[in-house]
Amino acid sequence: MNEEKMIRLLDEMNVLCRDDGHKFTTELRLDVIKKNLENSQYILTKGKLCHIYSKKPLNQIKKAVVVSSHVDCEEQIHNCFSEQIDNNLLKGTYDNSITNTAILTLMLKSDLPDNIRTKIFRYCLNMLRY
Repeated sequence: MNEEKMIRLLDEMNVLCRDDGHKFTTELRLDVIKKNLENSQYILTKGKLCHIYSKKPLNQIKKAVVVSSHVDCEEQIHNCFSEQIDNNLLKGTYDNSITNTAILTLMLKSDLPDNIRTKIFRYCLNMLRY
């Protein structure tokens, strides 16, 4: 994926996503992720406050590595924006959309091994090994 496509994906990803602590209430960013992966090899497993994507059904992955990225927007953000100032500078409310875009880019390029489960959820970015 070239830089121009990544910037377009970041712009597309830069939309609101909210939850009430029990469920997602605004799923615009989750919808962007789902749309981009609908013709891919990834399988979606939904939880109350997470979406887990994997290349194989979860029960078939014996030793998984979980790559996670929170997807919700900070409460103070009411309108997301993104603009390219010049070829080397982007300006916007990229709060979590930048890590979501990075992971989605790796998924779309098929750069993640089969034992990776990608967890898009409401908390913080981390990597866990089972």
